[in-house]
Amino acid sequence: MNFTARKHLRIAHESDAGEKVSNPLRVATDLGRREFLAGLAVAGANVLISRSLLAAQTGTATPHRIDIHNHLTPASYSAELGAKHLLSAPVLNWTPAKDLEDMDAAGVATSITSLAPPGVWNGDDAMARSLARKCNDEAARLVADHKGRFGMFVNLPLPDVEGSLREIEYGLDTLKADGVAMYTSYGDKWLGDRVLDPVFDELNRRGAVVYTHPKSANCCKNVLANIPDSEIEYGTDTTRAITQLVFGGTTRRCPNVRMIFSHAGGSMPFLVERFVNLAKNSAFASHLPQGFLAEATKLYYDTAQTSNAAAMSALLKVVPVSQILFRESNRFSFLLGVGLALSLLGGCGDTAKNNSASTSTNSGSNSIVGCGANISRGASSAAPSSVDVDTYHYDNLRTGQNTDETILTPANVNSAQFRKLGEFMVVGKVDAQPLYLSNVPIPGVGMKNVLYVATEHGCVFAFDADSISGSTNQSLWTTSTQLPGEVPSDDRSCGQVTPEIGITSTPVIDRGRGAIYLVAVSKSSSGNFIHRLHALDLTSGAELFGGPTTITASYPGTGAGSSGGNVVFDPSEYNERPGLLELNGTIYTTWGSHCDQGVYTSWVMAFSAGTLKQTAVLNLVPNGSDGGIWVAGTAPAADAAGNIYFIIGNGTFDTTLNSSGFPSRGDCGNCFAKISPTFPLALLDYFTPSNTVAQSNQDLDFGSGGPLLLPDLADASGTTRHLAVGSGKDANVYVLDRDNMGKFNASTDRIYQEITGQLSPGGEFGKPSYFNNTVYYGAVGDNLKAFPITNARLAATPSSQSSHQFPYPGTTPTISASGTANGIVWAVENGSTGVLHAYDATNLSKELYNSGQTGNGRDQFADNKFITPMVANGRVYVGTPTSVAVFGLLP
Repeated sequence: MNFTARKHLRIAHESDAGEKVSNPLRVATDLGRREFLAGLAVAGANVLISRSLLAAQTGTATPHRIDIHNHLTPASYSAELGAKHLLSAPVLNWTPAKDLEDMDAAGVATSITSLAPPGVWNGDDAMARSLARKCNDEAARLVADHKGRFGMFVNLPLPDVEGSLREIEYGLDTLKADGVAMYTSYGDKWLGDRVLDPVFDELNRRGAVVYTHPKSANCCKNVLANIPDSEIEYGTDTTRAITQLVFGGTTRRCPNVRMIFSHAGGSMPFLVERFVNLAKNSAFASHLPQGFLAEATKLYYDTAQTSNAAAMSALLKVVPVSQILFRESNRFSFLLGVGLALSLLGGCGDTAKNNSASTSTNSGSNSIVGCGANISRGASSAAPSSVDVDTYHYDNLRTGQNTDETILTPANVNSAQFRKLGEFMVVGKVDAQPLYLSNVPIPGVGMKNVLYVATEHGCVFAFDADSISGSTNQSLWTTSTQLPGEVPSDDRSCGQVTPEIGITSTPVIDRGRGAIYLVAVSKSSSGNFIHRLHALDLTSGAELFGGPTTITASYPGTGAGSSGGNVVFDPSEYNERPGLLELNGTIYTTWGSHCDQGVYTSWVMAFSAGTLKQTAVLNLVPNGSDGGIWVAGTAPAADAAGNIYFIIGNGTFDTTLNSSGFPSRGDCGNCFAKISPTFPLALLDYFTPSNTVAQSNQDLDFGSGGPLLLPDLADASGTTRHLAVGSGKDANVYVLDRDNMGKFNASTDRIYQEITGQLSPGGEFGKPSYFNNTVYYGAVGDNLKAFPITNARLAATPSSQSSHQFPYPGTTPTISASGTANGIVWAVENGSTGVLHAYDATNLSKELYNSGQTGNGRDQFADNKFITPMVANGRVYVGTPTSVAVFGLLP
């Protein structure tokens, strides 16, 4: 757990007519320049502009605006083109002083400049190169003279490719520009023309931002008498450029280029049906394997001169709101507020409300594909908190302990002082553990303590954690992980996760990157299942880093589901049940089968946290079958060295070992596995019981439970021990030395410690937790039990246990404490009605609180079978089929 204070800005754009349009932009102004630029190199819609000028702006959580659609007129540009009557009066009359006056009036802190049409090229390459250099130098001086107020896009002498490559190098490396400006066409060539490939390849290598502006192509000037080309041809030319880039394969070939299109994409949204059908043509199969929309939704669109319901409604039906840069309020004639933008998203009954006295917005319904939360923009400040819960069970050891809890104590957790305060209502079951961040700056709202909730409907909610009062359905933001035309996966005729499957695993948060990462599954209109990795902005829910990434994989092997010497990941056969793990800038996913049916094997996949690109794949049963990783919905663990640990379900294990003691064909079903932190991923060590084959054949798998890594412990000789604990359906407690896990021996288990007969025969369908030299277990049909640790060994019998027994699937306990004091063990009981129990961590026979024993059903809630309570800042959060129930002290 950690806390980092962060500063945030807001982004805005200015249209040709002076309209201001805005979108939340999250940048950390307290980061150093190099770190900031490095982070932006892989950013998405909400972090597009990279400049040290942002750090020069003042303020803490106060929103600022950045105008990316602002045309400057350098003296050299005016002199060259003005004399030829190629510039309009407003362009000729531009001055820095007038621009600053307009910016101040509209609340714009920083403006990113580019040239108004027609640009520097007029048939003479030498002249165009010279003029581009002069204009860029003048823009750089403007930036230097008005520190923090201006940025710049590099102006290029296109269609001169060689000159443009030189200017890209000069502008980005010497002038430190924020990106590159392009026009949609040059003479008779549109962006995406193959002659421009060297330019796009260089921009892709650099991961550059490209701002585009339309102009009149040679073909279509002065088509209609008395109608300026800008009124019709600008929108049409933008559409030509988008289609050429997409259908010509440039967008797919150059995924690192982040392109912004002006004016809501021109006429593209109105012609989208034609483009979707055209993409089905076999001629475009290599460029568009996932269709037109898959590429169009990676682009970004500003709303300059389209701030009206008709235009916005069309665009919002085509691309997600994360790709749209829109305004909040302004002094001009067309008003497009956050509320109006949300109201056009498609009618899921979400109401945008803004209680800030300083901001006026329209309100309407938010189309978040049936996620149904009300958007609350209350501006009250956050309650004091310094706690972050950014991963499953608080840390990568998966201890399950929050030792920074200073509010809840054994003295005040009782039915007289502690109760259910209410529920945050959501759409879909909450199978993932909720996460919590303190002091998150929400654009237009201020600092909030935020509860993040993911559901099986594929929805993600961000709630003001301090706003609970009864049944609350107002969120700070809500988003859906489904793309247009998709729905959550059905349960595929299996009750394991039912009635729908969206987000099952616990996400992970990277506060430094400003992202919450999660895996969601959806079903297309054609019946295909798709798993995707998403990175959502913590402050707005917008997709980051060019995401989401569709998950595919293959691995050398001849096992179940193989083809041509490779096992292939079939999305219909798997579910990402274990929580996500982030380690050293990498997101790790581990995959369970869907209901132990069909053909499946054992997958581990790694993705860059910065780009969402897949970086490594490992299959641990490549030449056999089964071996799903589900660990009862807990999560893989990691030690300080970065080694990764998890327990694999029943599957093929090669009892013939190689000279190093590893399975000869690489099949390690039913193993407690240790995986390398470096690429390529590899199995470093493992343990599997001596009767592993019999266990797998009888479905008595080790992998029904999750892993726990213990902090460093000293044994009786003073030797530091690095231990792991795990249990499965055989109900044994296996304590492993992480430096020598024991591997496989057919006659006996050669491991650090094994405890038998102390867990109920029902076995473990959760995970143990650790606090203050004690391991806590809650097996199926068993009492909650405490096993103290002495000299790095668990006691052979529990020191205390609850009087109550927990039916299937048992309970996965959580511990809250202040350091080592005031320890409370929290446990949820499964049943037709859920029950939250609280026990004194020093003596489990002492029950402090039981939600089922309060009168008149006061603290009643519905239960999910694999949920674990999460404690943060004096509150206990429990997922239910329709909500997150919140418990805390009475006011």
